[in-house]
Amino acid sequence: MNMFINIIILMISLLICV
Repeated sequence: MNMFINIIILMISLLICV
């Protein structure tokens, strides 16, 4: 579960970066 949340945070960070 923690890994899933980490991936979501990474995806959001990428979206904010773009």
